[in-house]
Amino acid sequence: MADEFSDQSVAEAYLLYLKSSGIDYLFMNVGTDFAPLVEAYARIEASGQDVKQYPRPILGTHENLVIGMAHGAYLASRQMQAAMFHVNVGTANAACGIINAGVERIPLFIAAGRTPYLEGGKLGARDNRTNWGQEMMDQHALVREAVKWDYELRDPLQVNDVMHRAFTLAQTEPTGPVYLTLPREVLAEDMPQPLFPTNSRVATVPSVTYPDPTAISLLADKLMAAELPVISSLAVGADPAAVELLAEICERFAIGYVEELARYMNLPHNHPYHLGFKVHPVFEQADVLCFLESDVPWLPQVMVPNEDVFIAQCGVDPNFSTYAMRSHRSDLSIASSSLPLLRALLRELESRDQAVDSKRRERLESLSAASKNQWSQIFADSRSNQGPMDYMFLSEALAEILHDDCLLFNEYFAQPAALDLSVPGSYFMMPASGGLGWSLPAAVGAKIQAPEKTSIVAIGDGSYTFTNPTACHQASQKYEAPVLTLICNNAYWNAVDFTAKQVYPDGHLAQCSRIDMADIGPSPAFEKYAEASGGYGEVVTHRDQLVPALKRGLHAVESEKRQAVINVICA
Repeated sequence: MADEFSDQSVAEAYLLYLKSSGIDYLFMNVGTDFAPLVEAYARIEASGQDVKQYPRPILGTHENLVIGMAHGAYLASRQMQAAMFHVNVGTANAACGIINAGVERIPLFIAAGRTPYLEGGKLGARDNRTNWGQEMMDQHALVREAVKWDYELRDPLQVNDVMHRAFTLAQTEPTGPVYLTLPREVLAEDMPQPLFPTNSRVATVPSVTYPDPTAISLLADKLMAAELPVISSLAVGADPAAVELLAEICERFAIGYVEELARYMNLPHNHPYHLGFKVHPVFEQADVLCFLESDVPWLPQVMVPNEDVFIAQCGVDPNFSTYAMRSHRSDLSIASSSLPLLRALLRELESRDQAVDSKRRERLESLSAASKNQWSQIFADSRSNQGPMDYMFLSEALAEILHDDCLLFNEYFAQPAALDLSVPGSYFMMPASGGLGWSLPAAVGAKIQAPEKTSIVAIGDGSYTFTNPTACHQASQKYEAPVLTLICNNAYWNAVDFTAKQVYPDGHLAQCSRIDMADIGPSPAFEKYAEASGGYGEVVTHRDQLVPALKRGLHAVESEKRQAVINVICA
């Protein structure tokens, strides 16, 4: 590419590197620092170059949308994505989403402009009064704790090496976002040499981590000797290929599985040894507990496993070393990626000439049935309740429209016990960091990346406002990425109420039905946001309206190719 015009700019070389590294989309919110990139795209088009050799720019009108779209595009493809922001202020707006990506180990290349160093005398130097006010002593500090690596491109000669370093570290386990600032003067310079002077065009990512054979042997021994072995996970399904292996291990060797607030579909919900979605009751009965990619395996304030229970914690970083404090006990910690760990464990279990006690299978079947019966009763009670619609009722209605090509982004109410999920890579719960406003941007990004899928969002009214819905719905229309959004609207911060009463169960709060600091009414007509961007909107006030409304919304998304918002009044 460099041979085709000798004065290729750093901005053009940067874009070429992104595309050559597998980046199809550059999600961005632009500003004054983007001038060399704007010129680069204009020159590419004017010179007759094939624009497909460069990332397609995907514009978002708010940074939370931009970073969320990149996050969702990764979830839909498991391919690294790129996003770019406007200097420090754009980075600050994106910081919540960057924290989400960091905690979830999402490999993103995140760039931002850096206000020009020079006050004059060079192409790209300061020419706007905001250039002074936007300079920071340490712009990177805004996100340093959330990313794996941060750096600044300081000279055109560095382009190959800096980009190579960024892409390598982002994809090295444990994966995660990286952050690079790009001064405008550097982007505007000419490249002094061709891009890719060697054959090293892409990142040199190390192989995945494999488990220690001795540790796997000990884990297999413990699982086989246990009376009630249980595996639990919050995120093993982040690698969809691991789900089938986990299911095989649990079924063949009679090992129970339980989860609570899992962030992925880790095991098909119809698995015979799936013990449900409440962990503490099961933990009280198990004598061996194996946690896979579980940053918070249990809540010490609620329960602590008995001292005689054997506990193994497994994952690419089983100690979650980026967490400032985490003191959950472990008798065996195995550092490994999920897929090689499960493969090694399966081989080790197969090597043992030992039959599984039939009583263990019977006990697991009994526990599984008891969990299903308990949840069935909860949902039956919800259906019979004539009061406002609740999470259970909404979840059952949502389950009626889900199919195998759906991607469900759950930021609030959807109860997995109602959903009967079985497709790996089809379910995403909000990140462990709890940065609100993640789901709708992620669903739009996923739809752009995987247009053959149906993106659905389950969200509360409070979280929906955090998505910057005007920006989200405009991008959904602009990029023909329709999403179905189901809003549980009770004009209330339930999390605030619940947490306060959990801390003070016998306090004055216990006498309050609603507290002022959680009241976010009056509620806007949220369905109008979709209509304002050419979509379908409907408000639901009665139970018998809900499923028909969801079906109309799904039809709008799948058949009419229009986004839809179903605003369900739950108060």
